[in-house]
Amino acid sequence: MRTKPVTAYPYEATINVKEKHLKRGKHFAILPMNDALTSLIGRVTAYWSYDETMLHQLIEQMLQAAERTEPNWQRRSFAKRVDLTRELLDQVTFPSADEEGKKRIRDNISCAKDLQWQRNTIVHGSYTSHMPAKSTAIMFTAHGTHNGREVIVPLDPETLEKLWHDIGHLCGDFMQIGRLLGSVSGAAHSFSDTQLLEQLAAMGQKSSPTQ
Repeated sequence: MRTKPVTAYPYEATINVKEKHLKRGKHFAILPMNDALTSLIGRVTAYWSYDETMLHQLIEQMLQAAERTEPNWQRRSFAKRVDLTRELLDQVTFPSADEEGKKRIRDNISCAKDLQWQRNTIVHGSYTSHMPAKSTAIMFTAHGTHNGREVIVPLDPETLEKLWHDIGHLCGDFMQIGRLLGSVSGAAHSFSDTQLLEQLAAMGQKSSPTQ
């Protein structure tokens, strides 16, 4: 299973070590990746962590509302936590916007299941790189397994930027669901894409003004 054909990009390995952390007699590995690529990998990781945090808050609140105990549910696989969420949605009633809220939660977790295996492959998979013949561009890929099948995710800016934005939309949708149902918490803020597009147009940019 592949997300798309792998694209080659010219990379320049960079190293920004800190002298205070270096120790004589030790050896420091330098991965052939530049800071822009590793930064995108970090964004995918951080945003997914926040999405799972909000999912866990939702599950905890629904378990309390359903007066139900599920020992160690946090240790279950993501798929089983999604299944638990669906079960609980059938057992609880939200005080406001119940039907709309449940529909949006179901849509959100369905989308998350497709993104989760990609994130897992990037975070837990094995990285490989090679340089095609007659090329100076390095191709990076992450390899893993999903439902017993080999999966491959290209580690290029286009793929990682799209995945980061998709996960960011998951988080933003979760926050809007919280507002719809009457509560929202956390350190993050959400903006509508319309707002961001208008800001970008006003600034004559193609990337986020919040960078």
